[in-house]
Amino acid sequence: MEEQYPLFTLARNTFLWLSDQVNKIPKEKTNTKLSSLGGWLRIFAKKSLEISDAGKRRIEHAPSLEDILLQLETALSSLPLPDSGAKHAAKHNTTSAFSTRRLPVTPILDNIALARREAENDGQEGKQRLSALEDLAPSALSEANIDFDAIFLAFGYCSKISYEDHLELKETPVPDPSSEHRGLDSELDQFEQAALSPTSRPRSPTQVTIDETPIPAVMEPDAWLKGMTMLSLTLQNKAKSVPNVIPWKIAILDTGYDESVPAFAPPGRSSRIKEWKDLVGGSSHPVDTDGHGTHLLALLLQLRCPADIYVARVAENSRILGEPAKSAIAEAIRIAAKEWKVDFVSLPFGFSYPVEAIRNAIADAVYSKGGAITFFAAANNKGFNSNEMFPASLGAPVISVRATNRYGAFELKYNPPLCSDEAVFGTLGVDVVSDWPGKGVARSMSGCSIATIIATAIAVMLLEYAVANPKDFTSEDLRLMRTRRGVFEMFKEIGIHAGDRRYYVAPFIFFKLSEDVQTARLVSALARHPERR
Repeated sequence: MEEQYPLFTLARNTFLWLSDQVNKIPKEKTNTKLSSLGGWLRIFAKKSLEISDAGKRRIEHAPSLEDILLQLETALSSLPLPDSGAKHAAKHNTTSAFSTRRLPVTPILDNIALARREAENDGQEGKQRLSALEDLAPSALSEANIDFDAIFLAFGYCSKISYEDHLELKETPVPDPSSEHRGLDSELDQFEQAALSPTSRPRSPTQVTIDETPIPAVMEPDAWLKGMTMLSLTLQNKAKSVPNVIPWKIAILDTGYDESVPAFAPPGRSSRIKEWKDLVGGSSHPVDTDGHGTHLLALLLQLRCPADIYVARVAENSRILGEPAKSAIAEAIRIAAKEWKVDFVSLPFGFSYPVEAIRNAIADAVYSKGGAITFFAAANNKGFNSNEMFPASLGAPVISVRATNRYGAFELKYNPPLCSDEAVFGTLGVDVVSDWPGKGVARSMSGCSIATIIATAIAVMLLEYAVANPKDFTSEDLRLMRTRRGVFEMFKEIGIHAGDRRYYVAPFIFFKLSEDVQTARLVSALARHPERR
């Protein structure tokens, strides 16, 4: 029979004290990560107090918790501890939760718990030990290099228990991971599981052929996209109670759009599109002779992105961007920033060389918006045979976007070489079905341009989350979340590190955490913004 671990006894007797020690670190020796650690340890301890002391439950997510204990032990290795500490700790039931998993007992954490308990009970030995620990802990912690992902995962587990179960834990066993849960998590679990296998759910027998591969003309959204759509609707519903909310604004620069496709049919969908500007043929009505722009705009509408949409037609052919397209793009950027005053601009295209007119237009847009505008640009669809395209290669204020498959793997074709020391981001961009001009036609497309529009929608979702939680986010926070650096830090915070400075950004992974964790992680990301230092 597997041993049950007294995790929460350890947490409430150790992490709260460690948090206090972090707060004692002199300002010149601390940093943003360390400050975040103090807050996280305090929240972890607080959540553990919400759970009955009798609830010594099996730890299903032990690896992440092991990481925390081992790293804290390393960080505090300079603290003086008596040899008998582990024995006393075992006697008082504060022994490390993971001694039975063939890992070393964590005597430092155990001694902290023991010293606090004895000090509270007027034990002189405990008071002396606690005093010694308090003298050295701030210095030891200031030199620590702690894996914050481990802390986030562990806290996510702890808060998940208190929020999902709403139980007095008595001797209740941990629920089987395969059992049903209630509410949003249940839905998202299904979406995640479905997203790990190919889906094909045609609603119409009509077929079109793409690269000689038959594709159902109308297909239900992939489970990945369905999960994102559900999250978007949930966030919008929460934000409805907040008064005087001004909608976010997205500009899409592409080949235009065909408003006759199914994505525009549901009531209220087309009203999301606020402005149309044809910088190619001067048409006063929407037009798309290529299809690329229609596909992306229909996808954005399908995701129920809570933003007003502004569309500029800058090219007739998505594969041929000549001199007219360059000037059209530059002009569209200026219109988007100065007339439409958008928050985000999607640039699902690129050039193999820098274009000065576009570079200047982007710089002017950032200046006119006081930095509160972010551009998302497609990286490249030629793998290692070509470098990042311009303007994705520009760096600030552009977020370069790569395409991943539904598993979060960076596809070689859509993952060009890194051109800077910065982290780069990828999201779903492979085999994405959306509307195409023509009656009852849909197409499956792949590429960084697809990922670019999805990344833009994710940025809006994070803003919508902040709006729905006005007590935690100020108007200044919302401004920073619209800056390129703000988006960069948030994506890095919520993304899954895929190695080699690449981060996979999938919103349903982040939003499965408790609200406390979500808020803390976004606040932590914004704390790294240069304007906050």
